[in-house]
Amino acid sequence: MKTWCAKRRLRRAAWLALALACAAPAAAQTESQCPVTEYAVGGSIVGGEDVPVAGARVSTEWEERAAGIATTRSTSGPDGQFALRIQFNTYSGQTFSGKQKCEAVLEEVQLQVTAEGYQDAERTIPLGDKPANFKIQLKPR
Repeated sequence: MKTWCAKRRLRRAAWLALALACAAPAAAQTESQCPVTEYAVGGSIVGGEDVPVAGARVSTEWEERAAGIATTRSTSGPDGQFALRIQFNTYSGQTFSGKQKCEAVLEEVQLQVTAEGYQDAERTIPLGDKPANFKIQLKPR
């Protein structure tokens, strides 16, 4: 009787060890060891006759392989100026040996602007080595 119970416990322990061994690589894959590239996007939000729009909500959206859809948000100041900092994870996949590839490049982001009394605006913003600085003209509702 003791032998049967000991074998059963041993089998349970083996299954548990196997389950943990399978889960560990999956958990390790979700954490990227790749560097983060930072981009700066800024500019001004103006209404009719180039009047600054204060309090406009500005957001960007982009896709990352490691995190999926990522966003960052800001609000324009009294002078209509806004600034966004984008942190992009360069993870692009894994090699056959399990090492992470860090080759992804963010070429553009989608910028959305909403402000009370104005139509929503959306623009594709190209990114590069220099900070992107744009003037966004909003149309009244």
